[in-house]
Amino acid sequence: MTHRPFFKHVLSLLACVSALALGQPAAAQTVSAKIAADLVPVIDAPRAPQVSWAQNQNNQIYVKVLLVASSADPTLAALRQDILARGGSVHYVYLSVRALSAMVPAAALRPLAARSDVLTIAPNRVAARSASLVQATTGANALPRLASGAALDGTGVGIAVLDSGIDYNHRNFLDATRTTRVRLAVDFAAYSRNLDRNGWATGLDLSAAGKIMFGVASSEDFYKAIRRLSPSNYRPDPFGHGTHVASVAAGGGSYQTPDATGVAPGATLYDVRVLDANGVGNMADVLAGIDWVVQRSRLLNIR
Repeated sequence: MTHRPFFKHVLSLLACVSALALGQPAAAQTVSAKIAADLVPVIDAPRAPQVSWAQNQNNQIYVKVLLVASSADPTLAALRQDILARGGSVHYVYLSVRALSAMVPAAALRPLAARSDVLTIAPNRVAARSASLVQATTGANALPRLASGAALDGTGVGIAVLDSGIDYNHRNFLDATRTTRVRLAVDFAAYSRNLDRNGWATGLDLSAAGKIMFGVASSEDFYKAIRRLSPSNYRPDPFGHGTHVASVAAGGGSYQTPDATGVAPGATLYDVRVLDANGVGNMADVLAGIDWVVQRSRLLNIR
């Protein structure tokens, strides 16, 4: 099952950053054009709609949002300060794109959108699983061998799976020495669950403490919080979908009948958990997972 609308929204956020790179000024957009269509009616609504990203609190509506910005400052300090001044909280600041995740009063959406450094504001919508295919369908098992005779099986290449986790002890992921090929796991879904009051607390700037600034030295405390000393969890993928996807990508299923080997059975796997035990997450955590991969792709040869 593929949830196309979610990926459409993620791509729209990245497209805004691309427009910035091409020189399109943020101020050229009208305030209303910067706010996602499903956020607009919430601004003047008497009560919050029944969605995961909105909540009634202190006699007003609060919303969890993603803001894409135009700024030479990678920390987005001025925007973060404005969010706090308007009674909101900052949850993530991304490095791969000029964007942040925040919780703000719905009444603050128009003033924030009016800022010249804000490109778009979208709700932190639900994200969910998507499906994949197997080796024979892709033709990966018919690829020619290298001149050395070695198979093109993904050896030396890292694959990051952003999903519900990977059952690292599954036989599909063990190498010839019975050692798992899942080298590391981080759990953004767990961090999201542990946000103070489920992320609805006001007046917090978690990024200011260096906890959400991905890729910098001060983020180590944050990474210690989300890193599962991996693989160590006895039930790393209670939902199962991430394990299925990882097997499609890099499972070694030659012991099965029929052979269920994945596309690149020699590859190293990185478990980036962004979906919970029900296969559900949110856009902020998925973008955080993507950001984590981008920052480490060269070091870990994640391709």
